[in-house]
Amino acid sequence: GIPSMGVAAGSGSLDFLRNSQQ
Repeated sequence: GIPSMGVAAGSGSLDFLRNSQQ
């Protein structure tokens, strides 16, 4: 997915969760 935390999650379904938690 999108490396918003500097590390690509690999799962697009988890990216939006990490984006909001950041």
